[in-house]
Amino acid sequence: MREILDILGRKIEVGDIVLRPIFSQLIKSYVLGITPTGMYFSAEKVESTRIINWQTRETKPYFYINTTGNIANHNMKQYVRYVQDMYILEKNAVIPENLKQFIKY
Repeated sequence: MREILDILGRKIEVGDIVLRPIFSQLIKSYVLGITPTGMYFSAEKVESTRIINWQTRETKPYFYINTTGNIANHNMKQYVRYVQDMYILEKNAVIPENLKQFIKY
């Protein structure tokens, strides 16, 4: 496992809550795993519907990843290959039960 540091030089580890930049925003998420080529973060998987036929108004469900959502709603993991600068908000945070299945050491 490689060593990744935040903007202040502190080592980022599995279980930390970090702020990371995405689309000119700072996103709060749990670190769920570190690999030689990237990192696993927590994210929110949201189910929604979309119209597939405008004449009959037939809808179809689809899923998307809401990275800008609240950290309390995170229910899945997301792999990021190229990790930008991050800031550690909390070291060794208590990870919710629904995210413990995704942890990779």
